[in-house]
Amino acid sequence: MTGLGLQNSRARLAMLGVIIIGVVVLLQQLRQPRGPSQSVLFTAPAPTNRVKLSASEPLSPAETNLLQHLKSKAAELKAAKGSVEGRQTFADLRRYLSNVPRESAATAIKNWLDTGEDAPTQLEFKVGRDGSLKEAPSLRVFLLDYLAQIDPAAASSCAEKVLSTMNSPDEWAVSLRSYALA
Repeated sequence: MTGLGLQNSRARLAMLGVIIIGVVVLLQQLRQPRGPSQSVLFTAPAPTNRVKLSASEPLSPAETNLLQHLKSKAAELKAAKGSVEGRQTFADLRRYLSNVPRESAATAIKNWLDTGEDAPTQLEFKVGRDGSLKEAPSLRVFLLDYLAQIDPAAASSCAEKVLSTMNSPDEWAVSLRSYALA
């Protein structure tokens, strides 16, 4: 029992260490004086034809249905009494998302993330062997991670928005990864 707790603590410390190192390197890069030919310009990735990046574009019926499904899953998570219900809701959501076209899923996820809504899951921040999250403490963190798996360009765009705020360290961690990998 204590061995498992020690492993979790070590994993958290390792993840925290990686995040801190990444932030320090980023800050050092930003502080270095640059000449005109070396200036750093952070721009959003070019819009792709995969995800609707502007709010003025109407959602397709499939995207609207998916957005409603995300809202209902958020309500389920908010009403959940424990981590078992959170895991089950994520399993259902992952299964649902895997059965819709990636373009529709990415667009609906991005639109839902833009609302700023969130729902706690009563789960921990756990990274799997492949680098994606095994468990997520909130629906937003889960969706940011899922978006990175299905559309890295859209995930990078969302990451820029998250990284411009200091709302959630968990969202920051996933966003740093998404931004770096895009």
